[in-house]
Amino acid sequence: MAFGIIFRFISASFIIITTSLHYDNAQAKSSYQIKAIPSEENPENWLNGVQYIDNLMTNSIVRIVSVRDNLPDKQSTFRVYIKNKSQNPIVFGPDNIRISFPDGNQISMIPYEELEGRLRRDIKRRNFFAAMGGALSAGDADGYTSGTFSYSGMSSSGTLYSGSGMYSGYEPALAQQQQQAAQRQQDATSAAIRARETSGASALAGLIRKSTVEPGKGFGGIVAYEIPASIKKMTDAPVSIIVQVGNEEHKILANILPIK
Repeated sequence: MAFGIIFRFISASFIIITTSLHYDNAQAKSSYQIKAIPSEENPENWLNGVQYIDNLMTNSIVRIVSVRDNLPDKQSTFRVYIKNKSQNPIVFGPDNIRISFPDGNQISMIPYEELEGRLRRDIKRRNFFAAMGGALSAGDADGYTSGTFSYSGMSSSGTLYSGSGMYSGYEPALAQQQQQAAQRQQDATSAAIRARETSGASALAGLIRKSTVEPGKGFGGIVAYEIPASIKKMTDAPVSIIVQVGNEEHKILANILPIK
């Protein structure tokens, strides 16, 4: 799988290898991290410094991994992996995962298509403003210079005089310098937009999309969510991560911790 994740099943065991993806994002957004709460039924495990908890049922296994991945707009994330132990294929995707709060509110995971659409619209918006800025910069690179000046002196007859005026003129060397500076700025802006588009697409590639999971096979990846302002006050209380795999509903307690 893209995004530096390798996930395999050996017998009934899971192996996870993770790497980090980093890129800059100027947008400020409230982000949260899931930390699963271990219990006798769902013991805590660690791999490469990352906490995970498995929940086992007759026909499926669910693993919640308490690791946060960077997405283009800083959505909150965690990872979910499943194994289909039944004899039949199942369809599994982000809409099979939700977070339930103590007051009864529930939030769903954001579909891949929605996040990909947000990135596409953001890139389109950035390209539009970059084109406008480039056109304005090019229009200003005309080589014309202007200003004001003052003068004073004494005439041959001993009369004092003074005054002021304005000047303007075209300088070919100045025009070339201005055009080169405008082009450098345009190239830098275009490169930054391309970098955001590339890194964003790479990050989104790790998201779970709706797929068919064959019997005995494993599947999983990143899921993203956003907490509405109306229930942010509930993030100090334990929540339930609910994962529907076929006809089995897994529930794992967790805390949602704000990331400063």
